[in-house]
Amino acid sequence: ALACLRDSGLVAERRRVMNGTRRWLCAELDRQRRRYIPSEANFLMIDVGGDVAPVIAAFRERGIHVGRRFPSMATWMRISVGKPEEMRAFAEALGEILPPGRRAA
Repeated sequence: ALACLRDSGLVAERRRVMNGTRRWLCAELDRQRRRYIPSEANFLMIDVGGDVAPVIAAFRERGIHVGRRFPSMATWMRISVGKPEEMRAFAEALGEILPPGRRAA
């Protein structure tokens, strides 16, 4: 917060990077034919097509932390938009954990 107060351009730059990263992630999810809720926020919701708990566990085994299970959205996983390299690692792991066209158990 203090760095942002000292550098008026920092917030705009971080917003630009985050928005670009989110657009890239949405394009990657489209490419993988994933169902997700479009967002203007710093996160997305992705439908894994089944119980999200084992999918979250599989990401954690790879050292990738994703959001918690929402009881009212048991097949949806919350993904915070991180750094570009983190999102590339997430997209790669998603393809390994749940190959496109496959649904969670």
